[in-house]
Amino acid sequence: MYQLRGTDPQSFVVPLPVNLRTKGSGGDLFGTHVSLLWFQVFPDACADLDALLTELKAQRLASIKEGMVEAGSAAMDYARWLPQRFYAGMARREFAGELCSFFFGFTDEFLAGMDTFLGAPILNGFHSPSVPPSPGSATIFSIREGRLNATHVRQAGVFSGFELVRFQQRLRADLVGEDA
Repeated sequence: MYQLRGTDPQSFVVPLPVNLRTKGSGGDLFGTHVSLLWFQVFPDACADLDALLTELKAQRLASIKEGMVEAGSAAMDYARWLPQRFYAGMARREFAGELCSFFFGFTDEFLAGMDTFLGAPILNGFHSPSVPPSPGSATIFSIREGRLNATHVRQAGVFSGFELVRFQQRLRADLVGEDA
């Protein structure tokens, strides 16, 4: 989208949600059970997918070794009491700019083994994330009974009509392995 808008970002800031639920645990139905790891990627790394993945993996491993999953969890627990503006300011300070360039997540199986809710059958289910103030767009993937769900939420005005269509085309092409 940056190329379509004719802008040149200095870097991309990427938050990676980390599921804190133990594998196989049901956990609470409502609530946030995640931590965040933050990555910074420069535009030249984005030209080569293999180089980009190598960079992101290295940052992920370093963050895990440095205890950033636990630190992120503690920060999110603390931040829930803060006004959103103050929390966003703390997060922006680290990267001297926007909160994130894009927000995405994969939450794995959604409500595994749960067939009804308050007596009504569940036909499908997906996570509905809050919309981050920056970039104002989030895409969350989850699985329900073997089907992949993609939820895209955004603030009004973040995407033009053309950009939204392009985003949807690119997402579909990436998921099914086609050129867009």
